[in-house]
Amino acid sequence: MPIVPPESHPVQFAVPYGGPVVSGMSARRHAALLVVIAVGGAVGSLARHSVSIIIGAHDPQALPWGTLGVNVTGCLAIGALATALPVVAARWWLRPLLITGVLGGFTTFSAFALETGVLLDVGSAGTAALYVGGTVLAGLLAVHLGRALARVRGAR
Repeated sequence: MPIVPPESHPVQFAVPYGGPVVSGMSARRHAALLVVIAVGGAVGSLARHSVSIIIGAHDPQALPWGTLGVNVTGCLAIGALATALPVVAARWWLRPLLITGVLGGFTTFSAFALETGVLLDVGSAGTAALYVGGTVLAGLLAVHLGRALARVRGAR
C-alpha cells in the first residue's frame, strides 16, 4: 500500500546510482519522500552505532576495522539494491528508503576521513595508506559483487 496516493504521472528520482530525473513531483510527495529518507537514515545510523558498540574502540594506530567493515558492507548492499530494485511508481519510496536513507545513515565516509586523519596525526602513514587503498578497493569490489549477486538472483 503506497504511503502517498499515486499521482497522475510516474514518479522518478534523480539518483547517482542510475535512474531518471525527478519530473513534476508534488510538494506532498516530496515531503513524504523526505520523511521516508529520514526514517531510513535513522535506521541506518542506529545500525552503524550498534556496530561501533559491538566492535568497540580501536587503537588509534590500528586499522579501524569497524568502519572498514561498515563501508564495505554498505557498498555490497548498495550494489545489490541499486541493481535489484527497479524504479517504479508503485514503490516510489523503496529505493530512497533503503539506498539514500538506510545506507546513507549506515555508511561512514566522514568517519573514514577522520580515522585516516588520526592515523596520519599519530605517524601511521603506512596504515593510513593501507586503510584508504583497502577501503576504496574493497568498496569497489563489494559494489561489483553486490550487482553480480542481484543479477544472478534476478535471473532465477
